[in-house]
Amino acid sequence: MLRSLLLPLLLCPLLSISAEGEKPITSKISEAKVFLSGAQVSRTASATVPAGTSTFVFTGLAEGIDPQSIQVTGKGGYSILSVNHRINYLTESPKKKEIEDLQERIKSWSTTGTSRTVCSRYG
Repeated sequence: MLRSLLLPLLLCPLLSISAEGEKPITSKISEAKVFLSGAQVSRTASATVPAGTSTFVFTGLAEGIDPQSIQVTGKGGYSILSVNHRINYLTESPKKKEIEDLQERIKSWSTTGTSRTVCSRYG
C-alpha cells in the first residue's frame, strides 16, 4: 500500500515542473480552404526559441480540431521533437461569447419566423 502511494507523490513535482516550462503562443489565421467535408486552416506564429529543450503551447485553437491533422513546421536551427494535442477544460473557449450570441440570434429569428443567413469567422 505504501509503495502505491509513494510513486504518485514522487511524480507530482515532476508534473509541476513540466507545466511551468511551457510557453503559451498565440497564432493568427494566415490561410483557410473550405471543402465539403471540412476546412484546412493554416496559422502562423512567431516565437524565440531559447537554447535547450522548450515546450510551446498554441492557445486559442478551434475545439473541434482533428488531432491527426495537426502539422507543425518552422524555420531556424532547431528540431521539433514531438507534437501533442490536448484540451484545457479549465479555461473557457475564447469564442464562447460570440457563439452564444449567434445561437441567441438564430433562436430569436426562428421564433419570429424570419429567415436570414448568419455568417461568422471561426478559427
